[in-house]
Amino acid sequence: MAKLDWIVAQITAREHYAAAVCRQRQGRLRRLYTDVWAGGAAAWLSRGPRALRAFASRRHPEIPRDKVTWFPIRAGVERLRSAARPARDSRELHLRYIEEGRWFCRAVNRHLEDFPADPDRHAYFGYDTGCLETLRVLRERGVLTIVDQIDPAQVEERLVMEESRRWSGWALSPDPAPREYWARLGEEWRLADLVLVNSEWSRRALVEQGVAASKIIVVPLAYEPAGPPPQPRPASGGTLRVLWLGSGVLHAVQTAAPSSTAAPQYGQGFTLILPLACLICYTFFYNRSSTIFTGFSGIHVCKGAIRHFSREMG
Repeated sequence: MAKLDWIVAQITAREHYAAAVCRQRQGRLRRLYTDVWAGGAAAWLSRGPRALRAFASRRHPEIPRDKVTWFPIRAGVERLRSAARPARDSRELHLRYIEEGRWFCRAVNRHLEDFPADPDRHAYFGYDTGCLETLRVLRERGVLTIVDQIDPAQVEERLVMEESRRWSGWALSPDPAPREYWARLGEEWRLADLVLVNSEWSRRALVEQGVAASKIIVVPLAYEPAGPPPQPRPASGGTLRVLWLGSGVLHAVQTAAPSSTAAPQYGQGFTLILPLACLICYTFFYNRSSTIFTGFSGIHVCKGAIRHFSREMG
Protein backbone atom coordinates (compact mmCIF):
# COMPACT_ATOMS: atom_id res chain seq x y z
CA MET A 1 0.00 0.00 0.00
CA ALA A 2 1.28 3.44 -0.91
CA LYS A 3 1.82 5.97 1.85
CA LEU A 4 -1.35 7.91 2.56
CA ASP A 5 -1.95 11.48 3.61
CA TRP A 6 -4.27 11.72 6.59
CA ILE A 7 -7.40 13.72 7.28
CA VAL A 8 -7.90 14.07 11.04
CA ALA A 9 -11.22 15.27 12.44
CA GLN A 10 -11.83 15.95 16.13
CA ILE A 11 -14.10 17.98 18.36
CA THR A 12 -12.14 19.71 21.15
CA ALA A 13 -8.41 19.18 21.75
CA ARG A 14 -8.56 15.44 22.34
CA GLU A 15 -5.16 14.07 23.30
CA HIS A 16 -3.83 17.55 22.57
CA TYR A 17 -4.00 16.83 18.84
CA ALA A 18 -1.65 13.85 19.13
CA ALA A 19 -3.08 12.11 16.06
CA ALA A 20 -2.59 15.17 13.85
CA VAL A 21 0.83 15.97 15.31
CA CYS A 22 2.02 12.41 14.64
CA ARG A 23 0.97 12.63 10.99
CA GLN A 24 2.51 16.07 10.64
CA ARG A 25 5.86 14.83 11.96
CA GLN A 26 5.74 12.08 9.35
CA GLY A 27 4.93 14.63 6.67
CA ARG A 28 1.58 12.88 6.07
CA LEU A 29 -1.01 15.33 7.50
CA ARG A 30 -3.34 16.57 4.78
CA ARG A 31 -5.81 18.45 6.98
CA LEU A 32 -7.03 18.79 10.55
CA TYR A 33 -10.72 19.54 11.05
CA THR A 34 -11.75 20.78 14.47
CA ASP A 35 -14.42 22.93 16.08
CA VAL A 36 -12.19 25.74 17.42
CA TRP A 37 -8.56 26.62 16.73
CA ALA A 38 -6.84 29.40 18.70
CA GLY A 39 -3.86 29.87 16.41
CA GLY A 40 -2.31 33.32 16.80
CA ALA A 41 -5.09 34.41 19.17
CA ALA A 42 -3.99 32.04 21.95
CA ALA A 43 -2.19 34.75 23.95
CA TRP A 44 -5.19 37.08 23.75
CA LEU A 45 -7.62 34.31 24.68
CA SER A 46 -5.57 33.33 27.73
CA ARG A 47 -6.03 36.86 29.08
CA GLY A 48 -9.65 37.22 28.04
CA PRO A 49 -12.94 36.49 29.81
CA ARG A 50 -13.22 33.20 31.63
CA ALA A 51 -15.56 31.76 29.00
CA LEU A 52 -12.83 32.21 26.37
CA ARG A 53 -9.75 31.14 28.31
CA ALA A 54 -10.36 27.44 27.73
CA PHE A 55 -9.96 28.06 23.99
CA ALA A 56 -6.38 29.30 24.47
CA SER A 57 -5.08 25.70 24.50
CA ARG A 58 -6.84 24.86 21.22
CA ARG A 59 -3.69 24.92 19.16
CA HIS A 60 -0.41 23.10 18.65
CA PRO A 61 2.79 24.78 17.49
CA GLU A 62 3.70 21.90 15.18
CA ILE A 63 0.50 22.04 13.13
CA PRO A 64 0.63 24.70 10.39
CA ARG A 65 -2.26 27.11 10.24
CA ASP A 66 -2.89 26.39 6.56
CA LYS A 67 -3.61 22.73 7.34
CA VAL A 68 -6.37 23.49 9.86
CA THR A 69 -10.05 24.05 9.10
CA TRP A 70 -12.30 25.04 11.98
CA PHE A 71 -15.85 26.22 12.48
CA PRO A 72 -15.79 28.98 15.13
CA ILE A 73 -19.23 30.51 14.55
CA ARG A 74 -21.20 27.30 15.00
CA ALA A 75 -18.93 26.17 17.84
CA GLY A 76 -19.44 29.52 19.60
CA VAL A 77 -23.21 29.32 19.21
CA GLU A 78 -23.26 25.79 20.65
CA ARG A 79 -21.08 26.81 23.59
CA LEU A 80 -23.33 29.77 24.41
CA ARG A 81 -26.42 27.61 24.17
CA SER A 82 -24.94 25.00 26.50
CA ALA A 83 -23.95 27.68 29.01
CA ALA A 84 -27.42 29.22 28.91
CA ARG A 85 -29.22 25.89 29.27
CA PRO A 86 -27.04 23.25 30.96
CA ALA A 87 -28.00 19.61 30.49
CA ARG A 88 -30.35 18.46 33.23
CA ASP A 89 -29.36 14.81 33.26
CA SER A 90 -27.19 12.21 31.57
CA ARG A 91 -29.72 11.54 28.83
CA GLU A 92 -29.86 15.18 27.78
CA LEU A 93 -26.08 15.48 27.93
CA HIS A 94 -25.53 12.47 25.66
CA LEU A 95 -28.17 13.65 23.22
CA ARG A 96 -26.21 16.89 22.97
CA TYR A 97 -23.09 14.88 22.18
CA ILE A 98 -25.02 13.32 19.29
CA GLU A 99 -26.22 16.69 18.02
CA GLU A 100 -22.71 18.13 18.31
CA GLY A 101 -21.31 15.22 16.34
CA ARG A 102 -23.90 15.67 13.62
CA TRP A 103 -23.29 19.37 12.99
CA PHE A 104 -19.52 18.83 13.07
CA CYS A 105 -19.73 16.03 10.51
CA ARG A 106 -21.98 18.11 8.26
CA ALA A 107 -19.45 20.95 8.37
CA VAL A 108 -16.58 18.57 7.55
CA ASN A 109 -18.55 16.99 4.72
CA ARG A 110 -19.30 20.36 3.15
CA HIS A 111 -15.59 21.19 3.13
CA LEU A 112 -14.75 17.78 1.67
CA GLU A 113 -17.00 18.58 -1.29
CA ASP A 114 -14.45 21.20 -2.35
CA PHE A 115 -11.44 19.11 -1.34
CA PRO A 116 -12.53 15.53 -2.05
CA ALA A 117 -10.62 12.63 -0.52
CA ASP A 118 -8.93 10.25 -2.92
CA PRO A 119 -8.91 6.57 -1.79
CA ASP A 120 -5.52 6.07 -3.45
CA ARG A 121 -3.90 8.98 -1.60
CA HIS A 122 -5.89 9.77 1.54
CA ALA A 123 -7.08 8.17 4.77
CA TYR A 124 -9.34 9.43 7.57
CA PHE A 125 -8.93 9.40 11.35
CA GLY A 126 -11.86 10.48 13.55
CA TYR A 127 -13.12 10.16 17.11
CA ASP A 128 -16.26 8.50 18.41
CA THR A 129 -19.56 10.43 18.33
CA GLY A 130 -18.03 12.99 15.95
CA CYS A 131 -17.53 11.01 12.74
CA LEU A 132 -20.59 8.95 11.74
CA GLU A 133 -21.89 11.09 8.87
CA THR A 134 -18.37 11.60 7.52
CA LEU A 135 -17.73 7.85 7.65
CA ARG A 136 -20.78 7.28 5.46
CA VAL A 137 -19.49 9.68 2.81
CA LEU A 138 -15.92 8.35 2.83
CA ARG A 139 -17.02 4.72 2.82
CA GLU A 140 -18.87 5.34 -0.45
CA ARG A 141 -15.66 6.78 -1.89
CA GLY A 142 -13.56 3.81 -0.72
CA VAL A 143 -11.37 5.88 1.61
CA LEU A 144 -9.64 4.05 4.49
CA THR A 145 -11.17 5.14 7.81
CA ILE A 146 -10.16 4.72 11.46
CA VAL A 147 -12.30 5.59 14.48
CA ASP A 148 -10.67 6.23 17.84
CA GLN A 149 -13.01 4.87 20.52
CA ILE A 150 -11.86 6.69 23.63
CA ASP A 151 -13.52 4.47 26.25
CA PRO A 152 -15.00 0.95 26.62
CA ALA A 153 -18.55 2.30 26.04
CA GLN A 154 -21.38 0.24 27.53
CA VAL A 155 -19.05 -2.12 29.36
CA GLU A 156 -17.66 0.78 31.33
CA GLU A 157 -21.12 2.18 31.98
CA ARG A 158 -22.25 -1.19 33.34
CA LEU A 159 -19.29 -1.35 35.71
CA VAL A 160 -19.93 2.18 36.94
CA MET A 161 -23.59 1.38 37.55
CA GLU A 162 -22.68 -1.79 39.43
CA GLU A 163 -20.18 0.03 41.62
CA SER A 164 -22.67 2.79 42.34
CA ARG A 165 -25.31 0.29 43.43
CA ARG A 166 -22.82 -1.68 45.50
CA TRP A 167 -21.54 1.39 47.32
CA SER A 168 -24.60 3.48 47.93
CA GLY A 169 -23.68 6.87 49.34
CA TRP A 170 -20.10 6.89 48.05
CA ALA A 171 -20.89 8.45 44.70
CA LEU A 172 -23.71 10.07 42.79
CA SER A 173 -25.85 7.47 41.05
CA PRO A 174 -25.25 7.97 37.33
CA ASP A 175 -28.05 7.74 34.78
CA PRO A 176 -27.47 5.43 31.82
CA ALA A 177 -26.82 6.99 28.43
CA PRO A 178 -29.76 6.81 25.99
CA ARG A 179 -29.98 4.04 23.42
CA GLU A 180 -29.54 6.57 20.62
CA TYR A 181 -26.04 7.32 21.88
CA TRP A 182 -24.95 3.67 21.87
CA ALA A 183 -26.58 3.15 18.48
CA ARG A 184 -24.47 5.98 17.05
CA LEU A 185 -21.27 4.45 18.40
CA GLY A 186 -22.22 1.01 17.09
CA GLU A 187 -22.82 2.38 13.60
CA GLU A 188 -19.46 4.17 13.66
CA TRP A 189 -17.73 0.93 14.62
CA ARG A 190 -19.53 -0.91 11.82
CA LEU A 191 -18.66 1.60 9.11
CA ALA A 192 -15.01 2.15 10.05
CA ASP A 193 -12.32 -0.02 8.51
CA LEU A 194 -10.46 -0.05 11.83
CA VAL A 195 -11.35 0.87 15.40
CA LEU A 196 -8.54 2.14 17.62
CA VAL A 197 -8.63 1.69 21.41
CA ASN A 198 -6.06 2.52 24.08
CA SER A 199 -5.93 -0.72 26.11
CA GLU A 200 -6.47 -4.47 25.96
CA TRP A 201 -9.38 -4.03 28.34
CA SER A 202 -11.07 -1.67 25.87
CA ARG A 203 -10.39 -4.14 23.07
CA ARG A 204 -12.08 -6.94 25.00
CA ALA A 205 -14.95 -4.63 25.89
CA LEU A 206 -15.62 -3.75 22.24
CA VAL A 207 -15.43 -7.39 21.20
CA GLU A 208 -18.04 -8.08 23.87
CA GLN A 209 -20.19 -5.38 22.24
CA GLY A 210 -20.01 -6.99 18.83
CA VAL A 211 -16.99 -5.39 17.16
CA ALA A 212 -14.93 -7.88 15.16
CA ALA A 213 -11.60 -8.48 16.90
CA SER A 214 -9.85 -8.36 13.51
CA LYS A 215 -10.72 -4.68 13.01
CA ILE A 216 -9.58 -3.46 16.46
CA ILE A 217 -6.08 -2.07 16.99
CA VAL A 218 -4.61 -1.20 20.38
CA VAL A 219 -2.44 1.91 20.75
CA PRO A 220 -1.75 3.02 24.35
CA LEU A 221 -2.28 6.67 25.22
CA ALA A 222 0.76 8.77 24.40
CA TYR A 223 2.48 11.15 26.79
CA GLU A 224 5.24 13.52 25.79
CA PRO A 225 6.75 15.40 28.75
CA ALA A 226 7.44 19.07 28.23
CA GLY A 227 10.70 18.80 30.16
CA PRO A 228 12.67 16.55 32.53
CA PRO A 229 10.63 14.75 35.22
CA PRO A 230 10.34 16.51 38.59
CA GLN A 231 12.80 15.53 41.28
CA PRO A 232 11.50 13.76 44.42
CA ARG A 233 10.97 16.09 47.36
CA PRO A 234 12.16 15.17 50.85
CA ALA A 235 9.52 14.01 53.31
CA SER A 236 8.21 16.88 55.39
CA GLY A 237 5.14 15.48 57.14
CA GLY A 238 1.65 16.81 56.65
CA THR A 239 -1.52 15.38 55.17
CA LEU A 240 -1.27 12.28 53.01
CA ARG A 241 -3.22 12.70 49.76
CA VAL A 242 -4.18 9.63 47.76
CA LEU A 243 -5.72 9.80 44.29
CA TRP A 244 -7.23 6.61 42.87
CA LEU A 245 -8.80 6.32 39.44
CA GLY A 246 -10.31 2.93 38.93
CA SER A 247 -12.48 0.16 40.31
CA GLY A 248 -12.01 -1.71 43.56
CA VAL A 249 -10.86 1.20 45.69
CA LEU A 250 -13.99 1.25 47.83
CA HIS A 251 -13.68 -2.41 48.78
CA ALA A 252 -9.98 -1.93 49.44
CA VAL A 253 -10.51 1.03 51.73
CA GLN A 254 -13.09 -0.80 53.78
CA THR A 255 -10.96 -3.95 53.92
CA ALA A 256 -8.10 -1.91 55.35
CA ALA A 257 -10.22 0.12 57.73
CA PRO A 258 -13.69 -1.48 58.04
CA SER A 259 -16.32 0.58 59.78
CA SER A 260 -19.48 0.70 57.67
CA THR A 261 -20.61 1.43 54.16
CA ALA A 262 -20.66 5.13 54.95
CA ALA A 263 -18.34 7.44 53.08
CA PRO A 264 -15.05 8.28 54.88
CA GLN A 265 -14.69 11.32 57.06
CA TYR A 266 -12.05 13.77 55.93
CA GLY A 267 -9.63 15.65 58.14
CA GLN A 268 -8.45 12.47 59.87
CA GLY A 269 -4.88 12.42 58.67
CA PHE A 270 -5.38 11.75 54.99
CA THR A 271 -7.47 12.84 52.03
CA LEU A 272 -8.94 10.30 49.62
CA ILE A 273 -10.30 11.30 46.20
CA LEU A 274 -12.39 8.60 44.54
CA PRO A 275 -13.47 8.97 40.91
CA LEU A 276 -14.69 5.61 39.52
CA ALA A 277 -14.34 3.63 36.31
CA CYS A 278 -11.19 5.08 34.76
CA LEU A 279 -8.36 3.19 33.10
CA ILE A 280 -5.35 4.47 35.01
CA CYS A 281 -4.65 4.38 38.72
CA TYR A 282 -2.23 6.90 40.17
CA THR A 283 -1.19 6.32 43.77
CA PHE A 284 0.97 9.09 45.17
CA PHE A 285 2.97 8.66 48.37
CA TYR A 286 3.07 12.10 49.90
CA ASN A 287 6.49 13.69 49.36
CA ARG A 288 8.24 10.33 48.98
CA SER A 289 7.81 8.56 45.68
CA SER A 290 5.36 8.07 42.87
CA THR A 291 4.05 4.65 41.89
CA ILE A 292 1.84 4.15 38.84
CA PHE A 293 -0.38 1.13 38.24
CA THR A 294 -2.31 0.70 35.00
CA GLY A 295 -5.47 -1.24 34.41
CA PHE A 296 -9.00 -1.25 35.70
CA SER A 297 -9.00 -4.01 38.32
CA GLY A 298 -6.32 -2.97 40.77
CA ILE A 299 -8.13 -4.14 43.87
CA HIS A 300 -5.26 -6.12 45.41
CA VAL A 301 -2.78 -3.33 44.73
CA CYS A 302 -5.18 -0.91 46.33
CA LYS A 303 -5.58 -3.09 49.43
CA GLY A 304 -1.85 -3.15 49.98
CA ALA A 305 -1.50 0.57 49.34
CA ILE A 306 -4.26 1.51 51.79
CA ARG A 307 -2.81 -0.79 54.47
CA HIS A 308 0.60 0.80 53.92
CA PHE A 309 -0.89 4.27 54.19
CA SER A 310 -2.75 3.31 57.36
CA ARG A 311 0.48 2.11 58.99
CA GLU A 312 2.30 5.24 57.90
CA MET A 313 -0.41 7.43 59.41
CA GLY A 314 -0.39 5.44 62.65
